[in-house]
Amino acid sequence: LTQGVLKMRRGKLGEVTSSPQGWFQSELRGLTQLLQQNTIELYGPECRADLFDGRCASGGSLDADDWKAHLQLNAQGVGGFPNRWTTIAGVNGVDPTPPGYPSGIVANSGFFTYGVLQFTTGNNTGWRGEIKHHASGQIELFIQPPYPMQTNDEFDMWPGCDKSIGTCKSKFNNRLNFRGEPYLPGNDQVFFYPDAKS
Repeated sequence: LTQGVLKMRRGKLGEVTSSPQGWFQSELRGLTQLLQQNTIELYGPECRADLFDGRCASGGSLDADDWKAHLQLNAQGVGGFPNRWTTIAGVNGVDPTPPGYPSGIVANSGFFTYGVLQFTTGNNTGWRGEIKHHASGQIELFIQPPYPMQTNDEFDMWPGCDKSIGTCKSKFNNRLNFRGEPYLPGNDQVFFYPDAKS
């Protein structure tokens, strides 16, 4: 072309697929494709922050180190491994308030549900996993550690948050940093209409 380059369309390449024959196909995304992306946060009743992140701990209200419990597996924990259940020494009755916790905090059943566990000794040192359930001195992990757990393995454990306003207020006393809108009317109010009972 005498003028150099003729631009037919303008955009960005998206998904690219190839074939064993050597050809490939690319998706061309135009400028309007950006309109399909969320550029702002959506309103909702649950908190949009993650526990102990910059927004949750804004103003120094929460420090992950203050909520860390350093615990150890007891002998019963090894036998429960195939079912992902692990008895933990240091929770519920043995040491209901692990060292380092703020005063007045008690690790009752469910306290560590949705929390995080990280091994500090043993074959799984450094491995970090999410806690599916915590009750009666036992925890269940979403994913099993890569290596079998051994008696006396030590780990750090942090409590979990279900992202509700009630948990934020009663468990962490962090209501001012709650990043949700629990009192906005939901879809049920859109279809609500008065009747003889209301």
